[in-house]
Amino acid sequence: MLSQLFKALNILFVLSATAAQMYPFDSKIDQTRYYHLISQVRCLVCQNESIGDSNAKLAEDLRAMIYTDIIAGKSDQQIITYLKSRYGHFVSYEPPFNWSTLLIWLAPIPLALLTFFIFKHL
Repeated sequence: MLSQLFKALNILFVLSATAAQMYPFDSKIDQTRYYHLISQVRCLVCQNESIGDSNAKLAEDLRAMIYTDIIAGKSDQQIITYLKSRYGHFVSYEPPFNWSTLLIWLAPIPLALLTFFIFKHL
C-alpha cells in the first residue's frame, strides 16, 4: 500500500516538474538553444542557480522571455546582450575581462603559485 502511494506521488512529481519546462519548439535546434541558454543565465534571485534550475518567479519570466525571443528568431548573442543590458553582467556566469574584474581573472595565478610553494616547502 505504501509503495503504491510512493509510486503515485513520484509520478505526479515527475509530471509536474516537466510540465513547467515544456515549450513547443519548431525544431530540435531551437530546443537545444533554449536549454543551453537557460543553463548559462544566472538566476538573480537564487544567485548560484541557473534560471533553468530555479523555481523563482523571475526565473520563470526569464525562461518565457528566452523562449519568446528564440521563436521570434533572435540569436543567442542578442538574447544575452539584452539580458546583460537589463540586469548587468551578474546574469552571466562568465564575467567580462575589464578593469573592474581584473582581480577575479588574475588572482588565481599568484594564489596557485603561492599554494605550490607552500606545499613544496612542507
